[in-house]
Amino acid sequence: IPKEDVVVYLYVPWQIGSKLTENRKKRKYLQGRTKDIHEKDLNHRSEVEEMYLSLAKRYTHWFKIDCVVNGKLLSPQEIHKKIVDVLKRRSVI
Repeated sequence: IPKEDVVVYLYVPWQIGSKLTENRKKRKYLQGRTKDIHEKDLNHRSEVEEMYLSLAKRYTHWFKIDCVVNGKLLSPQEIHKKIVDVLKRRSVI
């Protein structure tokens, strides 16, 4: 597997991600359940967030994009702009 040139980590704190999951429409593959096995395990969510934040600090080709500002999820357009800005700085696009 080739090594990635750039990793863009779209960071949403797990607490907000959990709330977003609760507001989602039902997904057919869950057969009536509202959350999958990972989504309902809050400890898992917290540990995964910690791991990805650690990776983003450790590797210079990882870029963390904060998708939440002052407790509010940014619009898709605002997140897109941040992604494009990161990729331009890395001369990927």
